Amino acid sequence: PQTFNIRVRRGDSLSQLRLHSYHSIEDFTLQRPELEAVSQKTPLLLDKQGNPVQKHNMTDDGLFLSADVNEKVVAYKAKNVGEVIDISKDGYYRAEDFWERIEPQAGGYVTLDKTGFFIMRSKELLVVPPKLAIEIVPHNERLVEARIHYAGFAHPGFGYDPDGNPM
Repeated sequence: PQTFNIRVRRGDSLSQLRLHSYHSIEDFTLQRPELEAVSQKTPLLLDKQGNPVQKHNMTDDGLFLSADVNEKVVAYKAKNVGEVIDISKDGYYRAEDFWERIEPQAGGYVTLDKTGFFIMRSKELLVVPPKLAIEIVPHNERLVEARIHYAGFAHPGFGYDPDGNPM
């Protein structure tokens, strides 16, 4: 961990297991024409009302999400706390003890300091068709000089309700 000190014990879960066949990762990566075809058939991004986003930023590197600085809370910044988090204590900790709410500044922007760890809200809602899975990777550093921390993976059907409809 780079933000919080954690205590783990034998048997605690710390990561996701991702299984795939012996093929190279390039065999599983959709190229832009394939991604465009998927997004025309099944929307990958929805607006806050659940409507497909018609104009989105798609490149050869993938599909980009944008930060939403129009909400009351734009991001959460990890607080520098000295307490050790025991991950076996389910429901024990309060989120506000570890995360600071970041609201937009006058003029509709937010400043992220380079030493902080932030979780930001995207303007778009991501939906992953049931037959696809996605890897969330750091953005292209040619666009902005910053690194992101990321969940890393969204499973097939992420953003769909139990009946198979995008939420």
